[in-house]
Amino acid sequence: MVAHYRAAGRSGVVPSAQVFVRNRHVVLFGAQRPFGRRLTEALLALGAQVVAVGPLRTELEALRAELRQHERLHVAECSPDDVGPALLLEATLRRGHLDALVFVADEDPRSLSEGDALSRAIGSLPAGAPLQRLFAYPAPTAHVDSLAPPTYPRNFDDALGYDPSNLTPSVSLMLERLSQPPST
Repeated sequence: MVAHYRAAGRSGVVPSAQVFVRNRHVVLFGAQRPFGRRLTEALLALGAQVVAVGPLRTELEALRAELRQHERLHVAECSPDDVGPALLLEATLRRGHLDALVFVADEDPRSLSEGDALSRAIGSLPAGAPLQRLFAYPAPTAHVDSLAPPTYPRNFDDALGYDPSNLTPSVSLMLERLSQPPST
């Protein structure tokens, strides 16, 4: 059995026995990047609540417009320094709505420093908060089953290499991982 999703003119197929993201609350840092956009589309199509986070409001509003002002999509402009991610995560936890946090890096070396800042913010979260912390990084020659780059920011539970020229298999794998219960 498979779940089909269609978003913004693209479609995908995901094994439905492995994908349970409906009503999950996901904060997605790097949503302005191509993999982040595709993951946002898929999460919304499968019923998740998504906070798309990026450094520029204009890119986030373009994403909202592309997704036709989806009612389960919220956007948050956030500086990639140490203060922005910490404040955003703290405010999200205060609202009581956070099941998973995803950081999407790209080929730009600055994105890894953003991941380090986010990792420090994750480290300052209250202990015992059930939260999945996933890291996605570009790996053009990686097989989609690769679990982690040689090094990735601490405080993440798992990492996924994605091929920037073929995002669909990695989006499916990320959805499967987001379907798993959060760690504590």
